[in-house]
Amino acid sequence: MIAAIIQARMGSSRLPGKVLMDICGQTMVERVIAAVKRSSHVDLVMVAIPDTQEDDELFRILKQRRHGVVRGSANDVLSRYFDAAQALSLSKTDSIVRITADCPLMMSSVIDHVCESHLRSSADYTSNVRPPTYPDGLDVEVFTFASLHDAVMNAKKESEREHVTPYIFASAKNSQNVERQQDLSDIRLTVDHQDDLDFVREYVARFGEVDLDHLRDQISLINDDRSHRRNEGYEKSLLSDQEKKCLLTKTRSGRRHLI
Repeated sequence: MIAAIIQARMGSSRLPGKVLMDICGQTMVERVIAAVKRSSHVDLVMVAIPDTQEDDELFRILKQRRHGVVRGSANDVLSRYFDAAQALSLSKTDSIVRITADCPLMMSSVIDHVCESHLRSSADYTSNVRPPTYPDGLDVEVFTFASLHDAVMNAKKESEREHVTPYIFASAKNSQNVERQQDLSDIRLTVDHQDDLDFVREYVARFGEVDLDHLRDQISLINDDRSHRRNEGYEKSLLSDQEKKCLLTKTRSGRRHLI
C-alpha cells in the first residue's frame, strides 16, 4: 500500500495563509490534493496540519470538504507525519509519499513515475530531488513506514524534525533518485512568496496543467524575474542547527569548575 501525506500549514513566514489562497477558482491545498488523488499508485491521502489556533480554519475547511486530515506538532513535522501514518493504520511494509501543499502545479504523472521506481526496487527511500532535475515544485519523496518509524525515534536535529526526510535519506540502506533527461531544476513552480503566487496564477490561467516537454517555451511567454533560492526553508533550519551547535560548544568551553 502507498499512502500520500500532504503537509500543510497556515503559518508561512513568507506568505501567511498561502495554502488557502485561490488559484483560478481552487484553493492551493485542494489543487495539490486533487493531483495526488489522480495518481494511479496512491491508495490513501491524508493532510497533516499543525494543531494550532492559526490552523483551525484550514482544519474546518478540509473537514467540511471531506478531506482526510490529522493535526499534530507545528514544528516537529516528522512526528506529525508519523501521527498521520498511524491514523492511516500503515504497516512496516507500506510506503509513504511526501508532498507539500505549497506545490499547486504538482503532477500525478510525476508522482506515479517516482512511485513506480520505488515499487520496482527494494529501496527504503526514493525521490526526484537528490539531485533535482524536475522543476522546484514537483518534488516527490517516497519512503517506507519502517524508515519513518526509525526517524521519529532517532532524529535529533531541528532540520531533521522540521523537514521530515533528511534523517530518512541519510540512514537509508538503499536509496535511489529519479531523473529527467532534460534538466528543468532551475524552473520554479513552488509558492513561497507573493511573486511565486502571481506566477502560478498566470501560468494556470494561460496553460492549465503543466506540460514538461514545453514548459520552457511556455514560461518564456510570462514575465518572470524571480530569483528565490531552492529549499530556502531547509537552509534556514541547517543554519539554526549550526548556531545551536556553536552556542553549545561555547557554553561548554566557558564552564568553570568551582572547588
